[in-house]
Amino acid sequence: MAGYDISMHWRQFVLAPFGALLEAEARLAEEPDGFNAMRAGITAAFFIYHFHEVAWARGQFGGDSLADVRQRIEQAAKTDHDDKRVEDHELLGDVVNAVKHGFLNKTKLLLPGDNRVLLISPGRVMTYNEESRGGDLMVVVETEGGDRSLAVVCQNVIIGWHSTLGLPI
Repeated sequence: MAGYDISMHWRQFVLAPFGALLEAEARLAEEPDGFNAMRAGITAAFFIYHFHEVAWARGQFGGDSLADVRQRIEQAAKTDHDDKRVEDHELLGDVVNAVKHGFLNKTKLLLPGDNRVLLISPGRVMTYNEESRGGDLMVVVETEGGDRSLAVVCQNVIIGWHSTLGLPI
């Protein structure tokens, strides 16, 4: 993937997996176990979260450090709220790391008794009114501040990248 320019990487490895998540969520009523939607969610979260490393490696931020770039996207993806919501880019990182390492190494995610990082919400009322576009079922992350729609979290970070680098949505 190192040979692709930033725009191609964005379209093929960020927007395409996000679109696959939305499509898989729309089909959840036909697939109640939700494995395809959760897999699509994990893939989207992985590429969206790690895009800050790609943008940094491709020189999109001049001499800024990787930590500076991460802080920039965390600020750009920050939603205006005065509640206990975990910030979106940080939350994606927690999801990706919990899945990648097979255990949770941060305490902001709340894992159910079976240690699943992502859940399928059967029409649960979302803490922050983050409704699914595809119907009553959606991929959800349980956090210390309340349930979050993974698609909405991904979308917020994508919008942050749009405002930071002018990438298409």
